[in-house]
Amino acid sequence: MEVHSYLKLNNEAMKAIKLIVIGLIISIAQANAQTGLESGTKYGIGEDSIRCVKNLSLYNEDFRNKNYDAAFPSWEIVFKECPAATVNIYLDGATMLKDKISKNRDAAKFEELYAYLMKVHDQRMQFFGNHPRTPTPAIKGYKAVDMLNYKRDNSEVVAEAYQLLKDAITGLKNSSSQPFWPPIWAPR
Repeated sequence: MEVHSYLKLNNEAMKAIKLIVIGLIISIAQANAQTGLESGTKYGIGEDSIRCVKNLSLYNEDFRNKNYDAAFPSWEIVFKECPAATVNIYLDGATMLKDKISKNRDAAKFEELYAYLMKVHDQRMQFFGNHPRTPTPAIKGYKAVDMLNYKRDNSEVVAEAYQLLKDAITGLKNSSSQPFWPPIWAPR
């Protein structure tokens, strides 16, 4: 009986050890696989950093060739998972979204794309608002221009856009050599 109780105890101890090891493996895997957004790093940690760099490369290649439809899915992964990777995420994203908006004929899809474009501006301010060439006030100016270009018939949007322009001018003071001025009068 002693051997049987020893084996039973040993068997239960082994099960407990297995559960602890599995738990450790899962927690280590989760800690090592974090997106840039979760980890606060540029590209993420572990497999997610590889995924980020891979999608950054994929979207860059298609974007350079002006194949925006092919670039967009990879860009979207980078935008969501490693938003601090490069300011180009926001420049390229705005270009692709404006292209999609210009080709769009559906009102509901327009609203979705417009909201996404506004999110691109907001997230750019969050992650690159201290950029020396385009600080937050300049980004507010770009956002305002896009608001006026796409929703100039909506008085609430126009009022918000003018407040953003005022903030941009005030924030940039006399250094407003930012090129967001001329597009205000550009056709849609």
